[in-house]
Amino acid sequence: MVFSVQTLFLSFQFLALRVRKRLLPQVNLKAPSLLPITNKLPHEVRTRPEELICALSFMTVVSLIQLPYEYIDGNPIPTIIFGGQPSTFHAFLLSLVFSFSGAACTMMLREDYPKAARYCRRFGIAAFFVAVLIFLWAALPDAVRLFSSLTCTHP
Repeated sequence: MVFSVQTLFLSFQFLALRVRKRLLPQVNLKAPSLLPITNKLPHEVRTRPEELICALSFMTVVSLIQLPYEYIDGNPIPTIIFGGQPSTFHAFLLSLVFSFSGAACTMMLREDYPKAARYCRRFGIAAFFVAVLIFLWAALPDAVRLFSSLTCTHP
């Protein structure tokens, strides 16, 4: 006879409950149900903001590594968006690191320390918002140049 791990666990749990009932007759304990009744979606289905921020920050940093870059004062700077703007690129990277750190701390602290996790979540969201603003600020001149070159007609 083949038993799965879950079946063995449930049978041991049921046996432990029967032993407890005999030892402690005044306590009324129920045997675990084999089919759990759930009215809500499982916890793993929902995506929380800190999980999204953590994933987006990580993917952004990994994609930045793939971009062509130039060295300015010994620092590699991507040429596509941040060309000639090393301080803007460093501010963007720093805000990505802060958003990733805030999201990761939130995920680690949310079960045991919900108040600290709330502050970390706010910090991560604010840092990610700053990263998006820095990216838009750096990309806006290139976008305007591209749009004007597409709409202007030369004689």
